[in-house]
Amino acid sequence: KCSGDMLYLIWQEGMTLRERSIDKIIKKLKKGDEKAFDTIYEMYVKLIYHVIFQIVKNKLDAEDLTQEVFVKMYENIQSLKDNVQFKYWFLQIAKNHALNYVKKKSYVLNDEYIRNMAAREEVVDDFEDLLNQFKGVLNADEIDIIALHLYHRMTFREIGLLREETTSAVNNKYARAIKKVREFYKEGGIFLWKKV
Repeated sequence: KCSGDMLYLIWQEGMTLRERSIDKIIKKLKKGDEKAFDTIYEMYVKLIYHVIFQIVKNKLDAEDLTQEVFVKMYENIQSLKDNVQFKYWFLQIAKNHALNYVKKKSYVLNDEYIRNMAAREEVVDDFEDLLNQFKGVLNADEIDIIALHLYHRMTFREIGLLREETTSAVNNKYARAIKKVREFYKEGGIFLWKKV
């Protein structure tokens, strides 16, 4: 017969290091630990902003909504049942908040969210600059999947859940996008990376 502590240890063995880390941070956050909130903010601010910007297509609105989503997350953290599922839970909050905002503001959703990246006033990350260069090669879905997978380090499963698509559909779109990029280079497209 296993005690509760033994079952917890067995369960924890099955968790990855990242999952255990998130679990600890969320437990602290649920106790009101400000450092835990700061850690979560640093870990997720770019991803949350990306998801919101994809929906609202406006830099200032996306920045404001990102801050609101962090407040909403903190106010509702006690409702999270499985700490390891935090990322997906948090992304759903961001997505729903942005969609509700769009409905209220009567914005028109447009799959070409990437077109606004070049017009932004702030200095964008190198990765966003890189993606911007592929606007003529990749469609908005492909750019979004590449950004979520490579820059925000989301798995295809997580991207599928966020985009309400199957994992295989996301994987196929990603593979097609990478193939397009390779073909672009073969045809004499711009060279972005240097071999060391």
